[in-house]
Amino acid sequence: MRNFARVTISGILFGTATLFGINTSSAQAPKIAIIYDVGGRGDGGTDDAAAAGVDIAKKKFGLNQFSLREFVTLGTEFDRQNRIEFAVKSGYQLVIAIGPNFKNSMKTIASKFPESQYAIVDNNEIDIVTVTNLAFKEDQGSYLAGALAALSSKNGKIAFIGESSNNQADLDEGNFFAGAKSINPKIQTFSKKLASAVGMEVPALSKSGVDVIFSTWSKSGEVLSAVVAQNKAKRNLKYIGVTPEQFFIKAKGSAPFVIGYINKSYQSAVLDAISSGVKGESFSDVVNEDLGTYGKSYNLSNGGTTFLAKGVTGVVNQKLAQIKAKLISGGIKPWKK
Repeated sequence: MRNFARVTISGILFGTATLFGINTSSAQAPKIAIIYDVGGRGDGGTDDAAAAGVDIAKKKFGLNQFSLREFVTLGTEFDRQNRIEFAVKSGYQLVIAIGPNFKNSMKTIASKFPESQYAIVDNNEIDIVTVTNLAFKEDQGSYLAGALAALSSKNGKIAFIGESSNNQADLDEGNFFAGAKSINPKIQTFSKKLASAVGMEVPALSKSGVDVIFSTWSKSGEVLSAVVAQNKAKRNLKYIGVTPEQFFIKAKGSAPFVIGYINKSYQSAVLDAISSGVKGESFSDVVNEDLGTYGKSYNLSNGGTTFLAKGVTGVVNQKLAQIKAKLISGGIKPWKK
């Protein structure tokens, strides 16, 4: 792990401080920028979840639309960089980006403008001292997803579907299978990590006898749509996913086939980031030991990451609760590469 002095958000907004040449005083209103991903408010997913944290912060700290300004990106790398740079040049001392799609653009602008402070939600990979990584520990949730899949599968066959370019996919897959095998060592596992056309894999998996799929594919709802189609074709196939990015999980036509999901509290992460700036607090968790990155880690222990099972028996819920307790206490160690 890299060793370096950690420069935090601490003290940049209230109180008197000098950070990278920015002078602040108690008379100065805080200036914080929130940059949503494509869609912004009303997207039903990550942006709405983040906006809930923004609304709480506005009310809690008396922030107006000028001291806490909200932007929405068009979704291109060029536009993401432009939005962050505009906020910095407009005097916003803390810029908070919503979602891992901002990783490259934030790294570029944070390197170019080290006098400002930054935070990114749902990322643990930026090793710049002025960037706070607000990261979610999905490994524990993926382990619980595996346990639920094994407890719910009647055929003893389960599958993982993820995005090939997602660095988290291997960790999610490994923990999903580890959790399943902790319940049924003989369970058969299938894996598909693709860049596109993932929905096309579902009928073949179902035909092979797979009856539970855990999918972290969040670019579209095609995996869940394919699961719904298989059920309409009289094949019993259940789905486990991740929210808030998979907002379609809660759609009326899909809900009956969803037996569980990992939930990442974007609301908590955004509220914490804003609060840290206003209160002059700081985050110092190591969120990625290999990269030596810092920020705050959200997990089962602090409630920033949760796992919810739906429509299962009391026996299954009890077993999941036992596994969760062991994951929190360290009695069960999540799978690592």
